[in-house]
Amino acid sequence: MDFYEYDADVYPDPQCPLHVGLCEIGGDPDCRYLHWHEAVEFLYCLEGSGTAVSDTLHIPLKQGEMAVINPNRLHTFYSDCFCRYYCLLASPSIWDLPEARSRPFISDPEAGRQLLGIVREMEEQKPFYQTETRARLARLWVYLCRSFPEENGGKGSSAGKQLEMVKAVISYIRRNFSRTLTVEELCREVSFSRSYVCHTFKQVTGQSLVEYINYVRCHNARSLLRTGKYNVSECAEQSGFRNLSYFSRLYKRQMGTPPSAHILAEG
Repeated sequence: MDFYEYDADVYPDPQCPLHVGLCEIGGDPDCRYLHWHEAVEFLYCLEGSGTAVSDTLHIPLKQGEMAVINPNRLHTFYSDCFCRYYCLLASPSIWDLPEARSRPFISDPEAGRQLLGIVREMEEQKPFYQTETRARLARLWVYLCRSFPEENGGKGSSAGKQLEMVKAVISYIRRNFSRTLTVEELCREVSFSRSYVCHTFKQVTGQSLVEYINYVRCHNARSLLRTGKYNVSECAEQSGFRNLSYFSRLYKRQMGTPPSAHILAEG
């Protein structure tokens, strides 16, 4: 899955719009970058440890613990050492329930048991597994919202308005990174002052606006390089870089290897 904020086409079965993935991470710079989507996301730690970020919360997870990312929350999950975990993405269309939110950190054996049961259903795909999976997921969501309701979603708060501004900036960058972008243009787009936008964006994401733009561009260039269809210069230009030597230096700093390494790795 990519790091974009939009709901990608990640559901292999339209009759059961649920994505289940067994993931391993450790020191990956991609994991530091925030995104959001309509789906509810469940992160269940199997081994090691990691940190789930949901809006302004940083949630340490270890084996047997779960993070619940409610819809449209700025979030990411990273580990400075190693973490093996299940990631479940559930489309809102999978259940017909009143709007509710769960507490983001769950350390509860029953919740873990229910989630692992859903994973088994998806992996084994026995007859009628779609129906059983939807039922189990609804039971898990009701259990979480009853037992661990979110106390305050932050709607209308100052923090909530800041997060919406940051999401608007990120969306604009993702749509326009391939052309010249200025901080002044981004500030005009969200109708806030330069000092407010720069300070708030750095506070929420841990990155300056320029750092974030450059990362998005390098990430896109890496995706293009891995296709094997373009040379380094073409990937740089299509990703918004106009100076090849600057791109090469920045890419190596951001991705840990020179651009040519990804072409060779895929060749």
